[in-house]
Amino acid sequence: MKKYNNALTHLRKANKLLGHTDETILKNITICEKNRKSKMAGPTENWCRYHPEPPGSLLTLPKKQTKAETQTTDLPSFKNRALKFKNTKSERGWILEAERDISVGEVVLTEKPYATVLNNPRVKNCYYCHKRCLNLQPCIECPYVGFCNAECEKYAKEQGTSNGEGPGRHTYECHGILPYLLIDQISSHPERGSSYTGCAATCHLAYRIIANTPQKKLIDYITRSGCYKKKGRGHQAFETSTLVRAVLPPMKFVSSDYSSVAWLNPCTESRSRIELWQKTMAAVFLTFCLSVSGYSMSWYEDDFYSVPDADHRPEIIPASWVAACILYHLQALTINCHTNTLISSATSKIAGEVIESIATSVYPTYSLINHSCSPNAVLVNTAQGGIFVFALHTISENSEVTVSYLCSCYSSPAAARRSVLKYRYLFDCNCEACTGLWYEVSLSKLATLKCPECQNLFSISEGICTSCKSNEAFKQYEELTKQINFLLKTGSSPTNWPEEVAKGTQAWNKIQNLVQPRGMIFTSIRTGYLSLIFHRCGNTAIEPFDKGTNLP
Repeated sequence: MKKYNNALTHLRKANKLLGHTDETILKNITICEKNRKSKMAGPTENWCRYHPEPPGSLLTLPKKQTKAETQTTDLPSFKNRALKFKNTKSERGWILEAERDISVGEVVLTEKPYATVLNNPRVKNCYYCHKRCLNLQPCIECPYVGFCNAECEKYAKEQGTSNGEGPGRHTYECHGILPYLLIDQISSHPERGSSYTGCAATCHLAYRIIANTPQKKLIDYITRSGCYKKKGRGHQAFETSTLVRAVLPPMKFVSSDYSSVAWLNPCTESRSRIELWQKTMAAVFLTFCLSVSGYSMSWYEDDFYSVPDADHRPEIIPASWVAACILYHLQALTINCHTNTLISSATSKIAGEVIESIATSVYPTYSLINHSCSPNAVLVNTAQGGIFVFALHTISENSEVTVSYLCSCYSSPAAARRSVLKYRYLFDCNCEACTGLWYEVSLSKLATLKCPECQNLFSISEGICTSCKSNEAFKQYEELTKQINFLLKTGSSPTNWPEEVAKGTQAWNKIQNLVQPRGMIFTSIRTGYLSLIFHRCGNTAIEPFDKGTNLP
């Protein structure tokens, strides 16, 4: 990083300002200085961070798009008119379907979060842009967060920088209020008991959603006025979800508009009275924190005791309305928030990497994609809390697009997966992998190959087709798996990563025509391919630090 002297100067200043006389700190500084000047072998690679923007496709190298090519649909999140909304009018609710045939590796969705919060500990990543940073600059007005530079801090506290027009990400969290927003006493962990629900991340995120929404926009949406006058159906905090979600999603369904994040299903009917009471107390407390932090709202005026009315629009939003909105988001977020990850590795080779949870976000469009333990699409985290979703398998026109929330069919038995999904997301999974016991089958089955000559299916242990005696399937399988394994073991610079992704995706596409999607070998190939994509297309930090020397 070549900033050792700067870091040492800042550390000594901080030590002096805090009045510390701790000999351990001074001793550690001496050790660092001695190690820096020693002639021990240094790391073979430089530290670097990689926070890419979403690619257009994983099958081809990126190209510069013209203005005409980028204008694809009225729904900015959807890529190349690939997806459409559909109301199943069943327990699956609203889903996203393929509007046309979708190829393997095609990016079908890109989205920025409506709101995002950096997870604790907040000492490695910028609080605003989430980039990895080894020398964070502390917020000048509170000791809890840090930024890449003064520009990120400025954006985090300005209006118009978080979701299109709302306050910045730290505007109503500064000056010491942040620790009080992390209410972990209401926890979803089983050991807390059935009377506790929620977690610090969802409480913080619910607070952030309202804090990031201008008061005028929030009042307009609740009272169906302003830009929501013609198509508004009210807020689910005051109207039933059945009424609000019975018709098409908001006309302006984009992640920067509050109507999108307020349209998500809270599943209130599936929650106990104890849970709702716990969340109500949290909502009232968070409302008070928001008011103390400067978000304008009225307390105990006439509107405070009344429900919203389309014929009456208050100038200042009542605090009771804010609390009701936060209560709604506390429910919706428990099943609609998503974890942002970063892959930390000592080298650019895909081996020994650590997947870190760095933030929690809400994506209105992505939240409409249902779960399957054998999904046909996968989410990848990108720059500034963004995501993209690509097709893992071919998706036929009018087929539902699915992703895996927590559990892949190759990770654990069906009963264990269904139990976790029921507890975390309040639904019973009846996907093909669960009903067909794919995991259990894979334990006793290596792989089934499909002969390209006669289409016969045969076990990989046979080596040749049992029908036409051709060994072409086995030869192609070996060649394609070698290609993916080579890409996994090769260390290269980020400039070469798009080419590696294209080669890996082309190999993965061909493998699916040879290997049936069950068995241990298919599971291994799938895992390797996804590791390549996450490492080469997602947030990555190459951190070649010597972890063998521990300071006392």
